[in-house]
Amino acid sequence: MNIKTNYLLKAFLLTSFFLPGLSGYGQTKEAALTTLKGIFAERFIKTAVYKIGEADDNLKLQYDKTPSYYDYEITEKYIIISKKNEAEKDKRTVIPIDVINNLFIVESGFFKKSGALELKSKGPNFELTWGADKYTTAVCYFPFSILKDDLAVHSTMVAAINVLSREIKSVIKKDKEIAKSAQQKLDDENQLALDRKLNGTFLPPFKVFTFDSLTVTLSAHIEQNRPFKNKPTLLITWSNEWCNICIKKIDTLLNNGLALKYNIILINKELAKTNFSKLKTKILTHSPNYNKDAILLFDRNSQLEPIDKNSAPFFLWLDKNLKIVKAYPGYSINTTTINNMLLQIDQIN
Repeated sequence: MNIKTNYLLKAFLLTSFFLPGLSGYGQTKEAALTTLKGIFAERFIKTAVYKIGEADDNLKLQYDKTPSYYDYEITEKYIIISKKNEAEKDKRTVIPIDVINNLFIVESGFFKKSGALELKSKGPNFELTWGADKYTTAVCYFPFSILKDDLAVHSTMVAAINVLSREIKSVIKKDKEIAKSAQQKLDDENQLALDRKLNGTFLPPFKVFTFDSLTVTLSAHIEQNRPFKNKPTLLITWSNEWCNICIKKIDTLLNNGLALKYNIILINKELAKTNFSKLKTKILTHSPNYNKDAILLFDRNSQLEPIDKNSAPFFLWLDKNLKIVKAYPGYSINTTTINNMLLQIDQIN
């Protein structure tokens, strides 16, 4: 037996390590982590590992003569595997435990004479190579030995990972709920402040542009050109270049016939440097046609910034006297709520 094979067999021929009962759902995170660390301590290859030269030709590199040195670290959230050898730069793979969705055993192709099996994890992992973060969905190989007659170790390891994964996902879910609640509270406070600032006021004399590049005063232009003098008005800001969701929302409203009942003002937020000739061509060929189905205007110089903070979409509801009743920044509002707001204003009028 040559020295390489002797190294290899020493690495693989390790005693069994098995803690029963881990598959139970009542297992604690601490016990699962202890078990996982124990299995790795018994079975992870940390000695010099040689490739014995029996792999496929396309895999034959310099590993026959160059050993690889592996090490690991296990935390509550990650399995971290590092590898060093002279033929490659240092490589460090950080595997989030909660994304190890399929840990399975395969016949060893890398170490063919070991009589052992290898573990692979199918699913995304985070790979840190040469100091640069890189996300990959490649299969992650564990330099980990499982003898063919010792599959209980595999079951124990899978169960431990599942316990930790459930714990992590539970914490993530709670954190998301807390963050969502905090964000909702902030959104509600911002909405209340916006309503207090704008409700009952009139549009300032903003200067905007028509489709024919005429400069007009926004409030006066709406007053003169709105088709329904005694109906509410909905003003929506949008962008063709960076707000696809604005376009989808406006398309839905127009296709549902909203402009046949109420005044719809669409204010484009592209800046002056935009190629307006191309933009107008897109508008004319788009269905629905914003220039025909609604009142289309352009805020090239950010005139509306004191109200909309240069955001899109931004919704502004006006009563029949063109007094501001409600404002809403953002795209999360649904079309039913938009319609209902117009209906409420209409009934009050």
